[in-house]
Amino acid sequence: MSLRTLIFSAIIFSASMASAKADLEVTLSAPGLTTVYDMARYDVTVRNNGRRSAKNVELRIDLPETNTSPTVHVMGDVGDMSGACDLVGTSVICDLGRVRRNKQKSVYFEMSHPVQMPAGTIDVLATTSSNETNPQDNSLSYAPSLSYYDTPISGPAHITNRHCTGQGLSGFYECELYPSSISSHGVTLEQDGTISFDNAPMGYTGTWSQVQDDRLQLAYYHLGTLTVAFHGYGVGSGCFEGLAIFPTSSYNSAYEVCLD
Repeated sequence: MSLRTLIFSAIIFSASMASAKADLEVTLSAPGLTTVYDMARYDVTVRNNGRRSAKNVELRIDLPETNTSPTVHVMGDVGDMSGACDLVGTSVICDLGRVRRNKQKSVYFEMSHPVQMPAGTIDVLATTSSNETNPQDNSLSYAPSLSYYDTPISGPAHITNRHCTGQGLSGFYECELYPSSISSHGVTLEQDGTISFDNAPMGYTGTWSQVQDDRLQLAYYHLGTLTVAFHGYGVGSGCFEGLAIFPTSSYNSAYEVCLD
């Protein structure tokens, strides 16, 4: 074999070795529609489409978070998961070891989703210590799609409203993490769409409506000026959860409104 042939062969071999890299791709299988607060199962698959094994593969699944401070929690309850995975803070971390070329590994986890406004996302990222040809398909983001409970109301109906107040609250689940922050008041939803208050000072009035059986809107007024606007979703057991905003304030409240 001539020197030129040897040099050419070495160039071809080097180019082939350079292109022989791992290529991880992640996919997520989720329920099409999940009922609020029900436990849902998610399956995550890491496939190596490359020409070499991917070593030290780690899968990180960032779960929806509360908007609480100083401690941030998972926005929902975490259930079972694969043995290769652990819940670390608000993330599920899975050690997948080596994923051979043209092979895949799958894990699962379960969690429930409360009412959250705006809705949180599940963010997935796979990493490896091996070189990759295309790291762009190592990650994905998924927004769970929730269904709610139909809870039609015919006034008069007395309700108890439990709530906590803060800045940037995203759901009543956050209030329940800190029970001492919860206070309550009662009102009656009258047949004509107005609201009667149990113990409010003079000058307070209100209205209520349902655009759908799984929704509830409340509006509180003081001397004719809107002070509170609430939009909630049916969560079962005659209750709605959602957020109330104050038009003239940077604060908001998370409400749980339940029929007595």
